[in-house]
Amino acid sequence: MRAVLSLYVQLTRRRYVSGAIVVVAALGVAVLPASATAQASPARATHATQVIAPVPTLTWRPCGTGLESFLCANADVPTDYDHPNGPKTRLALTKLPASGTPGQRLGTLFTNPGGPGGSGVDFVHQAAALIYAPQVLARYDVLGFDPRGVARSDPATCFRTQQQELASPLLQTLYPLPGPPRVRQFDAYLCRS
Repeated sequence: MRAVLSLYVQLTRRRYVSGAIVVVAALGVAVLPASATAQASPARATHATQVIAPVPTLTWRPCGTGLESFLCANADVPTDYDHPNGPKTRLALTKLPASGTPGQRLGTLFTNPGGPGGSGVDFVHQAAALIYAPQVLARYDVLGFDPRGVARSDPATCFRTQQQELASPLLQTLYPLPGPPRVRQFDAYLCRS
């Protein structure tokens, strides 16, 4: 019985060793080409360069009736960062200033409710004071923005001309997204109801 058990252990060890050798060999075959490609790729890859674009100046002002706790601003940013000094796109921003003393304030908490299509301005106006703890609100300004094509920011388009956009049968019912005039009308309607 002892001899049978010893033979079984030897065979089992050989199987594990053989199996391990097969696994290592298979991994080597699979990994070596990938690592060779990964090592070769940087030589062929083009390197991204930092775009130097003008930094927009923000002029914070009261947001209006019913929003006295908030400040609003617009940022004019490049429509196309490949041409940073070309046409601009206006982005809407809002902030709920920190409620603590200047010595308590630590900075700005940037928020984005997600999307697609979520308004960061509305998120801050409607939810910031409810979802952030008073300790956070005392120490941080809470800032929200409307991404391109959302609510109060300029509409987004992928067309070179307005005529091309209007002619697209796929976009006639969904786009253009409401720009600032239609949003202001909608906001005024909501405030009246």
